[in-house]
Amino acid sequence: MHLINDLFDLTTLSDNQANLTKQRVNLNLLLQQFVMESEGTLPEDMQTSLDLSKETIWIQADPEKLIRVFENLLTNAIRYSLKPSTLTIQSKIENDDTALISFSNPASPLVAEEIDQLFKRFYKKDQSRTSTGSGLGLAIVKSIIQMHHGKVWATSDHEYFTISIKLPLE
Repeated sequence: MHLINDLFDLTTLSDNQANLTKQRVNLNLLLQQFVMESEGTLPEDMQTSLDLSKETIWIQADPEKLIRVFENLLTNAIRYSLKPSTLTIQSKIENDDTALISFSNPASPLVAEEIDQLFKRFYKKDQSRTSTGSGLGLAIVKSIIQMHHGKVWATSDHEYFTISIKLPLE
């Protein structure tokens, strides 16, 4: 059922059939509320750390769709983080016209070919070990961010895996 719902959501988002209900959103407050509400879903060996901009970040966005993005990124971090771990969520204003959000967690390094595949439908980092998840979570993230005229990308170094999002400021 979860796979069917994800497929339906992705198809709706990809075909631009989903409607955004944009409103003025305080991004830092939305991230704080998300983390507070998500703390009960974290495994015992994982915690979150917020590093938010001191400036208030205002964007025009659909808060429900952004929460879906954050949920998918949290699920991804829970699934692939090295344990014990801390998921660090950061926000800042970049170039006076863009909000930059990042979700970073300790993880095994990915090679460039794997990073290129992450946002494609049905891609799973390790097909043989990961029986949970649909492989659609990051594709959904990408679709929602693009609907908000933003960009999303992933980076991996020797210790951390990071997904970064740029969204236009209000």
